[in-house]
Amino acid sequence: MEVSRPLFKIIFDFNDNIVISGIINSFLSWKAFLPLSRLTYMAYLIHIDVINIFFWTMSAPIHFNNFLLVLLNKARSCICQSMSYHL
Repeated sequence: MEVSRPLFKIIFDFNDNIVISGIINSFLSWKAFLPLSRLTYMAYLIHIDVINIFFWTMSAPIHFNNFLLVLLNKARSCICQSMSYHL
């Protein structure tokens, strides 16, 4: 018998369980998360532009491998985070 769905519903039903939803809401509404939330939202807004600029300014095709894919994703992530910090 599968108990994961009913158990999840009992534990995390936010409409009926006021105590758990209050604890989760107060934790996620903590003021220390405010700068981080603004930073990640700004990075979310500009990441498509960074990807488009990266691919439209390439002068030669790239032959992807796993290392290059990880390296490019980390570089774009750092660029997005630094741009969102300075905006």
